[in-house]
Amino acid sequence: MVSIEVTREAVVLHIHGSSKFWSLKSNLTIPLEHIRSVEAVKDLKTKDYLKWDAIKAGTFLPNVIAEGTFYQDENRLYVNIHEGKAGIVLGLRDDKYYEVVVETENAQETANEIQSAIAARK
Repeated sequence: MVSIEVTREAVVLHIHGSSKFWSLKSNLTIPLEHIRSVEAVKDLKTKDYLKWDAIKAGTFLPNVIAEGTFYQDENRLYVNIHEGKAGIVLGLRDDKYYEVVVETENAQETANEIQSAIAARK
């Protein structure tokens, strides 16, 4: 599971429990100026974000679990999907990741909080 902290400068993903092991990370910090889009998604599915032939640095079982860094279509993605619950998708620019896809509690609330933080910086 991932908890998300929104600060004045960044979005910090805190990775908990077995997700640390499976995704090979304990946290990920994304500067707000790198975020080009924020979307709350009601039902994340691994098949919607990853292809079977994606190069993996983490764990991937189609329609079951996807955790870690994945390379596909010349893009690097960080994905943390377990149960197909709600989550957020962050589109990034000028970052090592093209996209970050994570399940989280209160996805719409979190997306709104990130969008507000971005707007406050302008």
